[in-house]
Amino acid sequence: MAFIRPLMLLLLLSLPAAALPRPVAAVDLQRYSGQWFEIARIPNTFQKACAGDVRAEYRSLGKDGVLITNWCRKSSGEAFSLKARGELQDASGSRWRVRPDSRWLSWVPMFKADYWIVDLADDYSHAAVSMAGTDYLWILSRQPVMSDEVYRQIIQRAARQGFPVEKLRRTPVGVKTPS
Repeated sequence: MAFIRPLMLLLLLSLPAAALPRPVAAVDLQRYSGQWFEIARIPNTFQKACAGDVRAEYRSLGKDGVLITNWCRKSSGEAFSLKARGELQDASGSRWRVRPDSRWLSWVPMFKADYWIVDLADDYSHAAVSMAGTDYLWILSRQPVMSDEVYRQIIQRAARQGFPVEKLRRTPVGVKTPS
């Protein structure tokens, strides 16, 4: 009986690990810079207050990374924004380590996150981004709307990478403010 526990541990360790999504091979940060609109996302706690009109602006800082401004509209109609900084994790430009652009929050480990560009159109018109793993996914576009066909193609590619695409929720555009 004493051998059962080590045998079970050995069996568990031999199981294949869940494959991580693959970041795209290369990103031209100058082309990626600019405004992006959130088309859909897997719901998450840190965007809970965002009712719609979600967008992000990226500004390349060259080898120093990326300056990020996230913006959304709350259900009250109030605008919310947050600035962050992305540190490049490798030469591809597709993997960043993001932290708040705030001196007093930037050192707190729980306020840092991976940002992986896992899908990117050749013309930089749309993208899909995640954190390391498949729990989070955002579909982004240069325009506030995306054709159903392009959306379907992105979802198919994301599903092949292991994302639970059935959890994706479209992001409302034109959120009405209370009268």
